[in-house]
Amino acid sequence: MIIDLQHRSWLLIFIFLSIFLYLAAVIWGSVYISPSEILNILLGKSTDISNTGIIFKVRIPEATTAAFAGAGLSVAGLLMQTLFRNPLAGPSILGISSGASLGVAFFLLYMGGSIQNLSKGFLTLNRGVPLVFFATAGAIGISLVLLAFSSIVKDNVVLLIIGILISNLTLSLVSIWQSFSNPEAIQDYLMWTFGSLGSCRELSLFILCAIIIFGLFLSFLIFKPLNSLLLGEDYSASLGVNIAFLRIGILFITALLTGSITAFCGPIAFVGMISPHIVKTLFSSSDHKLVIPGSIFCGAAILLLCDIASRLPGSYMVLPINSVTALFSAPILIFVLLKKKRFRI
Repeated sequence: MIIDLQHRSWLLIFIFLSIFLYLAAVIWGSVYISPSEILNILLGKSTDISNTGIIFKVRIPEATTAAFAGAGLSVAGLLMQTLFRNPLAGPSILGISSGASLGVAFFLLYMGGSIQNLSKGFLTLNRGVPLVFFATAGAIGISLVLLAFSSIVKDNVVLLIIGILISNLTLSLVSIWQSFSNPEAIQDYLMWTFGSLGSCRELSLFILCAIIIFGLFLSFLIFKPLNSLLLGEDYSASLGVNIAFLRIGILFITALLTGSITAFCGPIAFVGMISPHIVKTLFSSSDHKLVIPGSIFCGAAILLLCDIASRLPGSYMVLPINSVTALFSAPILIFVLLKKKRFRI
């Protein structure tokens, strides 16, 4: 399929917008650093050690985390909407993010893990690996439950309600664990639930980006089966698609993306739901060959914008990223849905 001018134009807009917001995220912060000074820092010509540390150890890792996390959540939401044929499906709505949160809670509250020093937890591995392991396991567990229900329940609205109920169930389990946990573990978990894009450094950032790139690569490999799934499972099966294998593959990719992002950044809502809607509306297409790359850059741009908005100039305070994404995304989602007048899957 040849990408026409309209699709190419919107894709280029999303790419340039992502690059612009990435640069803005590097420039914007509590400490003002002029663009010329930032350029000298990037070229290795600056002698200011303090500003160099801020750029390379704080702002660039945070902007990179925002870009990759936004891309991963957007594709995860797209896969969920395609699989369940529900425009309101997404990692946060169907409880997959809650499953990841349950895994993190199990590690922090039950296993005695620590955000500050993860190497003292259940696994003696490098920083970040234990959280990813437990968060992904929790996300996969909830995904399997949803998969079991989806084979029984054919009504998308009922399935959506079941996802919300599962999400509430996991929150109840976390609340019970908190009641029996020590104050330090509870504080660790509460701080994690606020969400943060600035916690990934060096190895943690490398692990997160590697997992997301792997998940996005897998999603590109199945774009043709995803397109056939839009016309129904019976039609897809008539084309020779293994529906059971495709379902498991979609849920694995979604759990991998959602689990890793939730582990490192905390629960981030709405990004995975709103980005596919924006892309499908602007592209006037549901072809995954177009929508997947569009969602990648749209999700990256949205989370970069929210990251910039979460910073308060002149202050070292940073607003919780999940609160900012909800404030930013929810009104846009309502507007998109009302403008379309009907849901496009």
